[in-house]
Amino acid sequence: MQPEAEPSETAPPEDVPVPLRRLMPWWYIAGAVVTLGVLVAVESGGVAIGAFWGPAIGLVIKDRRTDAQDRQRRGLPVSRCDLVGPAWLEPVLAGLLTMFAIGLGLAIGFVFDDVSPAGLWAGLGLIVASALTTLGLVVVRRRATQKALSQL
Repeated sequence: MQPEAEPSETAPPEDVPVPLRRLMPWWYIAGAVVTLGVLVAVESGGVAIGAFWGPAIGLVIKDRRTDAQDRQRRGLPVSRCDLVGPAWLEPVLAGLLTMFAIGLGLAIGFVFDDVSPAGLWAGLGLIVASALTTLGLVVVRRRATQKALSQL
């Protein structure tokens, strides 16, 4: 029977500390506050849709933490700019998610809270607008990435 081998001194640590302020999706938190504020202000709508933001924010933090750890192990920088991407991307995505969440809250309110048909149509309009804008953003970003790669 052989003794257990000591972990290598050069092996990367399992849990590289990265400050939470670099990982926190501040725009998503603002979106959660706006969503709840709007749905409470209209006094009709599925305020429970605010629960949508918990997993959305948690998954972003988890993904950024994993990315930061991988980058740190490879010796790459882990500044907020390196983890988030273009400066405009997080606010735009937070705005689209906020539109979607408000629209979904209004649509759910029509089913469960006796929201007027106008509220339903406003909610469906927000859902469709945010979905189409997100699709457009994905297509434009994909083409820009392909164009940049073809020029290399």
